Amino acid sequence: MATSWGWTIYASALASWALTRASRTEEIPLLLSLFLILLAGWRDDLAPSFPRGLRGHLRFLLRGRLTSGFWKLVSFFPLFLFLSPGAALSGLLGAQLLNQLDTKPLRAGMTFSLLALPLLSLHPLVSIFLFALLPSLPGEKREVLMLGDAGANFLGALLFSSLFSFLGWPLVVLLALGVVLGEVWSFDRFWERTGRAILAKE
Repeated sequence: MATSWGWTIYASALASWALTRASRTEEIPLLLSLFLILLAGWRDDLAPSFPRGLRGHLRFLLRGRLTSGFWKLVSFFPLFLFLSPGAALSGLLGAQLLNQLDTKPLRAGMTFSLLALPLLSLHPLVSIFLFALLPSLPGEKREVLMLGDAGANFLGALLFSSLFSFLGWPLVVLLALGVVLGEVWSFDRFWERTGRAILAKE
């Protein structure tokens, strides 16, 4: 299964931006920051599967061992240079949350798509990346590709940093709670239990 489909989505969105919004030079810093996040996520996709999760990476970091998770964290720093602290923090937490969902096909992609819909007429960049993502959803449904860290991280950063403009600091609190819950209580177990409960009722 291809797990680094984020490269294709980013390249497609960048081409669309170049054709339709290249004059909007103020958007270039965000596009470059998303590229760094994509690159760090791709590095994580290629890294060994251990350590896993935020806690695993933190344990290694406390022992003085740099992991791919550390470089993913570093890749978010540029967001804090040109976005407001709340928007940048929302992007960081939202990327982690979307990444936690991306353990099975469609979960992260559908979450991004549904949450991005209200922004279609309000945030052109989100719209461009949403339309770049949509062609990949059938492939995810057939379980032949996934976003991987490369895709989930930069899409989460874009989406949730944009949502901060409308939802403010309550969004940061909700995202932080979601990340903690995802670490303590695996979303995989939640989906499996929910699926079994639905099937049991049928």
